[in-house]
Amino acid sequence: KKVHTMGALVCSSEGKGDVDSVRSKQIEKSLKDDRKSLLSDVKLLLLGSGDSGKSTFAKQMRIVHKKGLPITEYAKFQGVLRENCVSSMIALLGICEALNVTIPAHFDLDSIREATELTPELAKLIQDVWNEPGVQDAFANRGSANNIQILSSAPYFFTNAERFAAESFRPTDQDVTMAKLRTTGIVETTFTMSNINFTLVDVGGQRCERRKWLHCFDAVTAVIYLAALDEYNMTLEEDNSTNRLDESLRLFTDVVGSPWFAENTCILFLNKEDLFAEKIKRDPLNKVFDDFSEADSKDLQKSIAYIQAKYEACYVGNRLYSFTTCAVDSKNCEKVFASVRDAVLQKNMDLGGM
Repeated sequence: KKVHTMGALVCSSEGKGDVDSVRSKQIEKSLKDDRKSLLSDVKLLLLGSGDSGKSTFAKQMRIVHKKGLPITEYAKFQGVLRENCVSSMIALLGICEALNVTIPAHFDLDSIREATELTPELAKLIQDVWNEPGVQDAFANRGSANNIQILSSAPYFFTNAERFAAESFRPTDQDVTMAKLRTTGIVETTFTMSNINFTLVDVGGQRCERRKWLHCFDAVTAVIYLAALDEYNMTLEEDNSTNRLDESLRLFTDVVGSPWFAENTCILFLNKEDLFAEKIKRDPLNKVFDDFSEADSKDLQKSIAYIQAKYEACYVGNRLYSFTTCAVDSKNCEKVFASVRDAVLQKNMDLGGM
């Protein structure tokens, strides 16, 4: 009986060993699946203050990686572009008035101010007004017109006004990229690149939209924070008094300091490089920042580095990946996103012990 009992005990021990072995294999498989998921499913959260270019970048990714947008969306942007054109010219007339720019009297400006739709006749008038040198100078110096907001893409709308107004008008990919439609709520863009499933989550950047950000924080692989380089001497659309760069830096500090993102890859897009390059020719950084030398004021790379350093000073993590971008340039977006993909995957491999 004792022998039998011992045998029973031995059998019980072997059975336990089999169970442990099965559990060990299950755990190994689970870890392997988790590592595989880290490399095959990537969720990127796009954050930034209003008008930083988040939605434009998301549209570019959809157009490039999904071979365009659904036909119904192109139709939607037809009305958006027409409205952008009219509202931008109304804003520009206000800037001209604020800067005491005289527009020839033969232009019927009231028909622009009172317009509710973009007709072919109104489109021709808008293009003619835009072609006035003084009007273009007013747009270039719009930062001096306090409390008047205008889209940075306004010149694109003006030069294409007659095409937009045509009955046969169908928006192109470039038109959709340039169009301004404020993001409200949460918009997800999914696409596959190099066998990796990406989800881009875009939420509105205006102050009233930021309370919705918390709903997007779960299972985020990386945060992409967009900051517009050209906003250093501009005020917020929401209050017309707060400096946009100051607001963006405060928001960036809150984002990178959040415990939600303590282990996430953080990527900074210094966006609108094209507009910044033109702007510093008229409004160099030394006119705004006392610690930026006049000798470097026309140097694009040093000017970018100065703005970049302000964001880096707010960062508290191990490494910040920074890229200079132009969200309206599809080739630039493709190139930058390929680098983002590599950075995110390398970080995930490190986390997964690969």
